[in-house]
Amino acid sequence: VNGSVDVVRRFECVCCTDSFKPEEVLRAPCQHYYCRTCVTSLVKACTKDESLFPIKCCKKPITATSLRSHLESDDLRDLFSLKIIEYNTPATRRVYCPKTRCSTFMGSLPSSSTREMTCQKCHAQACGICRGTAHVGKDCPQDKGCLEVREMAKRVGWQTCPKCMAVIQRVWGCNSMVCKCGTNFCYGCGATMLVCKGSCAKSAAY
Repeated sequence: VNGSVDVVRRFECVCCTDSFKPEEVLRAPCQHYYCRTCVTSLVKACTKDESLFPIKCCKKPITATSLRSHLESDDLRDLFSLKIIEYNTPATRRVYCPKTRCSTFMGSLPSSSTREMTCQKCHAQACGICRGTAHVGKDCPQDKGCLEVREMAKRVGWQTCPKCMAVIQRVWGCNSMVCKCGTNFCYGCGATMLVCKGSCAKSAAY
């Protein structure tokens, strides 16, 4: 009786030239094949060198989905996903942690209404305008719009919250103001009511 033998086709990795089963290789758009070990090496190199992104074979990009599906390390898969976001963000809009020892990518420059960004790794805060260290309790020197508003506030007599620096206009009432951040301050002198206690020369009712 003649028996039959199932022949499993094997594919050669274009990098290491070893042979692998179909489920063990990634097929690039150019029809070349890569084993999991070589895919891992390519991705690791890419996460350290942006010039290697996107990963290509025969000048044709290999999809990130295909690459991720052939990575065995969850940590490397997550790192690669973060690097894809970083590399796809224009360099002029990238924000990195201001702490030199960290320098983690924090995301793209936020909208003008967001003044601070927090690093998810070391929790340091960066300015969402100049991308340097956050100016806690102060305006960013590069925020021209904010500086113009504060100059106008001085001219028309508006006050600034001593805690969050929000500009406040009083329509009517006494000088005891409560900002949206919860700070109770004197509209006359600008100090907190704990300091002013309503006894300053500018504490008269409006």
